[in-house]
Amino acid sequence: MSIQEIIDQLNQLDESENIEAKHGRSAGKSIAETISAFSNEPNAGGGTIVLGLTKNPDPSGPKYLMEGVSDPDRVQADLASLCASNFNTVIRPSISVEDINGKNIISVNIPEASPSEKPVFIKATGLPKGAFRRIGTTDQRCTDEDIAVLFENRGFESFDQTLVNGACISDLDVSILDEYRKIRKSYGDQGDDLDWNDEELFQALGCLKLDDSGKFVPTVAGIILFGTKIALRRFFPMTRLEFIRVPGREWVQDPDERFEQVDLREPLFSLIRKAQVLVQESLPKKFSILEGELQRTETPVIPQRVLREAIVNALMHRSYKQPGAVQIIRFSDRIEILNPGHSIKSIEKLDEPGSLSRNPHIAAVLYEAGFAETKGSGIRAIKRIMGTEGLAPPIFKSIRDDNRFFSCFWLHQFLTEQESDWLSNFKDLISSDDEARVMIYIREIGRIDNSTYRELTLVDTLTASNRLRKLREAGLIEARDRGASTFYVPTSLLLDPLNNPIEIQSEDSQKTYQPMLFDLYETKPLIVERANEPIQNSWAYAQIGITEAASLKVQEANLNRKTPNVRINKLILDMCAIQPITSDQLGLIFRKEKVEIVREHLKPLTEKGLLEFVNIGSALNPIQAYTISRKGE
Repeated sequence: MSIQEIIDQLNQLDESENIEAKHGRSAGKSIAETISAFSNEPNAGGGTIVLGLTKNPDPSGPKYLMEGVSDPDRVQADLASLCASNFNTVIRPSISVEDINGKNIISVNIPEASPSEKPVFIKATGLPKGAFRRIGTTDQRCTDEDIAVLFENRGFESFDQTLVNGACISDLDVSILDEYRKIRKSYGDQGDDLDWNDEELFQALGCLKLDDSGKFVPTVAGIILFGTKIALRRFFPMTRLEFIRVPGREWVQDPDERFEQVDLREPLFSLIRKAQVLVQESLPKKFSILEGELQRTETPVIPQRVLREAIVNALMHRSYKQPGAVQIIRFSDRIEILNPGHSIKSIEKLDEPGSLSRNPHIAAVLYEAGFAETKGSGIRAIKRIMGTEGLAPPIFKSIRDDNRFFSCFWLHQFLTEQESDWLSNFKDLISSDDEARVMIYIREIGRIDNSTYRELTLVDTLTASNRLRKLREAGLIEARDRGASTFYVPTSLLLDPLNNPIEIQSEDSQKTYQPMLFDLYETKPLIVERANEPIQNSWAYAQIGITEAASLKVQEANLNRKTPNVRINKLILDMCAIQPITSDQLGLIFRKEKVEIVREHLKPLTEKGLLEFVNIGSALNPIQAYTISRKGE
């Protein structure tokens, strides 16, 4: 592809996983980070950096303007030197220069490094901060688990092969191993390993390993897959599954109304089955009479295979380094699943063949026992089945900053009678069922991007971009930027085409906006922006589970960006005296990042004994909440 063709693609589709545009005045830190990211991203084939471009501030024109590189010879030499000496391995880029309309534009093609060379990192910074991955259109600093996966391909051990200190062979349940044998034999598997004795088979599955003294000790995979309940409680007290049933559509919409919760702590073989049964029994059923049958059949509104794949995905790919439970939350209109550990695989490639697993030995056992699809096809199967059943497409979010993965499954089909009436307001803009589905999705979810549009309609990237532009020009959506990524949110015209005032209605009526758990981690401003309300209104706080009494404390404080920390700390104590509050909720209230809230406020207050934890564990507990202590009172 020529440089001109790359520029044309940038102007049509913007930056992508494989193309990055930069000024190119010098070979500095930003370019080094992109080189590391292109080198490291698995199965992406590297990427191209185009130097000499700048973002066009005029949205009506091309996305990029050519400012050119004033000294292309110097920049090329600096790039070659950077790639040869600034990383832990030598990188051999392909560099070319073209004169386009009198401007020198440089193209730098960075090859993907071989598995034995990864992670590629900036030597001066070191690991882990000097290594980057290409996540969508952004260069993201590698997490510890990213580093572990990259090292694994060089022969390093994965975390699930770590020995569990203090564990012994008796902590593994041989009856579960017998069940594993029976399952494989029921599928016709005649492998010789099934006839080995228990200790040999545990070793073969990576569940037992020799320690330095020559004694066999269970691994993390061994305890998680086959551990006794006592061993799971002893060694992984926070590693459980929580099934939570919340009345209504919102999280903790009435703090005085207790939700139902069931905690499961089992080896994965029994945990997967029990969790699936628990969720299935909570779902509404649809009835049908098959041809030739006299009795009706009942099936869950979400197919069993989808539930199984979603539950297995959460348990198989979760981070067992990070304490915390896998949560399955059943709302009246959807099921949300939240598990510790962001996706090791790029979110854009979740439904592509091939798998990157942080727990390869756990995954291998579940594959062999038939609990999971062939590698890399679970998400694709979920999307295909949901589409075949006419259900709304699921949502998948990888939340790297908070190290979590979120999925959501809606319990209704698109285009109900009420939705058809609403869509009639936009008949001049909608020419197909797919476009109608997109409109419903934007209204329900409150945001959309190019990738999601493609999933909903199966069109290519350019078509999705053009259709989103049409909706934006019609005043129905507005663009939002997060780094190099662009997404869109609904305007008041889309939410309320008849110009009626937006109201928060009763639980049983159709709401204008339904916040979901991933909003707490990703879209802080949108909770109040979507409803066109200032942050001072009590209902905006109710959306994130803050009582009116606690929210009044904030409103009376008249906060602004210059409010000193000591005053914010006093306000946090006042609020925590009224109700337990999480760091996520405080981040939304004070418009600060979660890590900043913990570092500047919650940690000092806890260390002084003024606040105390509500849940067992520490601030690392993903559902940790804080309440005032006796000393704080």
